[in-house]
Amino acid sequence: MSDEHRADIVGYEGNSLIRTPTLDRLVESGVVFRNAYSLSPICVPWRHCMAAGQLPKTCNCEGWRDLEPGYPTFACEFLKFADNTVFAGGGALVWRWSST
Repeated sequence: MSDEHRADIVGYEGNSLIRTPTLDRLVESGVVFRNAYSLSPICVPWRHCMAAGQLPKTCNCEGWRDLEPGYPTFACEFLKFADNTVFAGGGALVWRWSST
């Protein structure tokens, strides 16, 4: 997922000045949400919300607060099927979950 840019700066949207081959390939094999909007003007709370599947106020991650320890996330669900998962977002979020 790419979340820190305007939609019209990527090649798959027709921008000929900026080359985005990796995002273009992701679009070819993935899904594009054309009407998706962030519920937080700051990237960190929104990324926490994406990990938790909850609104900023619901998961108490408004401002620069972290998710509370033990808060259920999609990565916790992934651990049921894999030995190791990683969620990385910008420089602010890099979490590693391990079953060991």
